[in-house]
Amino acid sequence: MSTQENKYRIMSFDPSSTQMGMCMGVYYVSQNKFLVLHTETIKGDNLIKDAEETLKQYKRPFRVQHYLKDLLVNEVFPEWAPDFIVSEGAFYCSRMPNSFEALILIINAIQEAAFSWNKMKVNLIAPSIIKREVSGKATASKDEMKEAVLSHPNIDLKMCQLKNTQPTEHEYDAIAHGYTFCQLKWKEKSKNETKKV
Repeated sequence: MSTQENKYRIMSFDPSSTQMGMCMGVYYVSQNKFLVLHTETIKGDNLIKDAEETLKQYKRPFRVQHYLKDLLVNEVFPEWAPDFIVSEGAFYCSRMPNSFEALILIINAIQEAAFSWNKMKVNLIAPSIIKREVSGKATASKDEMKEAVLSHPNIDLKMCQLKNTQPTEHEYDAIAHGYTFCQLKWKEKSKNETKKV
């Protein structure tokens, strides 16, 4: 942890077994700034294209879960060394009831990987809380969330611009998840300390 400089490395996920958004950011507590260092989309089909024959008997989400955990433990977490890991929590959508099961499996893979890598816990945040924190509207659409991230004064995307990359919709969501975690963790603490003075 980078406590002496009052900054923390935050890795956040927009969980999905098809296209999972990931964001690596640094949060500067005293400035209330979230600097996005890197975003990417982890594609489930790419993870399982060379799946071991023994795993092919399992449904697709189980195979993605298996390979995602390996990827996070052996490559992603060691490369970025996050201080905190964040994910959007599971939600049920009546239009796609089967997606709930896949979502739970992917969140579980992130949790198992975090614990295996460094005995870390994953901070889960409800979608409506994320939407309200970033856009001011608990029912914001994907487009509204993208606009809110792009125009947010405390979210800095200059590293993405320097790399000449444009985040995907899932990566914008992952950015929002990471930023929301920081607000919930440090903004509340700051309010409480102010009240004591």
